[in-house]
Amino acid sequence: MSDRDIIKIAISPEAKQAIDDVCDRYGMSQIEMASRLYMWFADQDEVLQAAVLGILPKEVEVAVARMVLERVAEGKVTEFSPRRKRSRRQYSGTTKVPGKRPSKKKSG
Repeated sequence: MSDRDIIKIAISPEAKQAIDDVCDRYGMSQIEMASRLYMWFADQDEVLQAAVLGILPKEVEVAVARMVLERVAEGKVTEFSPRRKRSRRQYSGTTKVPGKRPSKKKSG
């Protein structure tokens, strides 16, 4: 049995290009980037998750944004570290993934 779960998502061509650009910039695969984002998101408290998902009522968005910024300033927002022990499956923090696309060289 695999130590990874596979998910499939549909994104716009613009989002795909933005993801490709970020992955090329940092030399990582889309799988690694997505895995890190998912773990960071799952580690956040429910208020920040709701803000990121855009599911807060308009009436409270400004107050929640201020509250989140205050939490960040106080160091209360969780930072994701691939080396931190996890109760779920351990995340592999390698950027060397078999079958990784070669980086696009910019000509100049």
